[in-house]
Amino acid sequence: MIVLRSIGAVVAGIVVTVAVMMMGETWLTVLYPLPPDLDPADPKSALILAKHIAEAPAWVGLLLVAVHALATFVGAASAAAMAERGKLQHALFIGCLFLLGGIANIKMIPHPAWLVAIWLPVYPLSAWFAGRLIPQLQARSRLANLLTQGRR
Repeated sequence: MIVLRSIGAVVAGIVVTVAVMMMGETWLTVLYPLPPDLDPADPKSALILAKHIAEAPAWVGLLLVAVHALATFVGAASAAAMAERGKLQHALFIGCLFLLGGIANIKMIPHPAWLVAIWLPVYPLSAWFAGRLIPQLQARSRLANLLTQGRR
């Protein structure tokens, strides 16, 4: 049962992270639209996108980092909250998984060095923070429940 719950926690963490990331990146494309000649089916699109990213103002890159930090935090927190044991490990697994995805993204589409330098550490740091925070919040919640039940 613990193994199934652990697998479910990881799957839920992945789904939540992807959902938040997609919503954030969609919102970001509203603020800073993609080039009209971008065709996802065309292999040359990576070059068009790389040029678009290189020419983007710094605030776009910072918002992208913030979106990925938030998505990783929320997904890692979800995994940690659902896990019965090893909450930090579950959160860090989500962070490492999306770190690998970020590295693959950077290998496929070149990004400015300053963006890579602040973007990649966001995944494990957000996951670590979530993995440390969730057990503390759950412990406080249990304590509050015990104190509330004692008053009845």
